[in-house]
Amino acid sequence: MWKWGKLELGWGFGALIALALLGGAGPALPPVLLAAACHELGHLAALRLAGARVERLRLNAFGAEIRADTRRLSYPREIACTLAGPAVNRALHLLVSWLWEPLTADAVSRRVGLGCALLLTAAALFLTIRYHAGLFLLLGASGTLIPQLPSIDLKRAAR
Repeated sequence: MWKWGKLELGWGFGALIALALLGGAGPALPPVLLAAACHELGHLAALRLAGARVERLRLNAFGAEIRADTRRLSYPREIACTLAGPAVNRALHLLVSWLWEPLTADAVSRRVGLGCALLLTAAALFLTIRYHAGLFLLLGASGTLIPQLPSIDLKRAAR
């Protein structure tokens, strides 16, 4: 595990990135990581604005985990902090639509969604094989991948 201030990078995060690269997610990986970083920054900004103290941000094979002292937050503020991450993702989609065009935003969103689903399924497959975690985890992760499959352009991938 590597630590820098409140940021912790677990071995699983590096392994997940390596697995994604080996699995051919190279072109999709930067937008996926950027979207994930913006998502987490949305949570962190909301927590800061709400007055919660962030204790740690840990990146591991399962994604990101924010540890914050939310005991003094009201339910509406805690809900706002929870929804801030997905709100940033929607804002990014709208920003790309505004700067380029909606079709470009849709294409970027499809690639990011496919990349995330591939990473999640690869991690579930690894955990299932390595730790005999059972098929439930793998089936759940596959459930995120199956809706993304129509976004794969097989003609373009064959070139």
